[in-house]
Amino acid sequence: MRHGPCVVLLLIVAIGCGSNGTKGTDGGGGGGASGGGGGAPAICASFACLQTVQDLMTGCVGGGACVSQNDLVSTPMTLARCYDNGVKTLITITTTTDSSNYTSATTTKVKKGANLCYTRNNTTVTPMQADAGAFVSMDITTLDSSGTLVATAHVDANAVTTVTCPGGAPTVLPASCGVSPLVISGSFFVDASGPACTSGTCSF
Repeated sequence: MRHGPCVVLLLIVAIGCGSNGTKGTDGGGGGGASGGGGGAPAICASFACLQTVQDLMTGCVGGGACVSQNDLVSTPMTLARCYDNGVKTLITITTTTDSSNYTSATTTKVKKGANLCYTRNNTTVTPMQADAGAFVSMDITTLDSSGTLVATAHVDANAVTTVTCPGGAPTVLPASCGVSPLVISGSFFVDASGPACTSGTCSF
């Protein structure tokens, strides 16, 4: 049976890692950027908002020494990170269950210095009885520093991703567009060459 703390633990493990070349990512859920078969390159222009999401994330990459402050007992749970280069992250997690599913709602805020970079909201619905990593659906929204919606993504149980850019229609994202799953559902980027976070005081 799937229990809430297991999902949270997976999130914590992802937050502690920094891999994938020069940048790592904080998790907040899996998901993929695949969406059915190939697709003519021309369709990729429909997803310009995902480039904006990537620019927001790469513009505020955590780097250097890191101090973490976590509260996994209170509700909502919080995970804060303060990086030496001035980037700060705050993840807030609330969970609910019903007879069939476990729902985790995660909000990630990223700042550089005193300025907010972006906010990501990720709601993942997971079956109560499922193999590790299985989920029913994932919905992700990204807001810029002013709170304006940048992009919306929906990932279904088959890892088909549908993206809605502001003013556009929901469109299935072809794998041929080459969008990283981290841009779809990652929380934030960190410099993979930096040291592991140490426990301490981090004020977002």
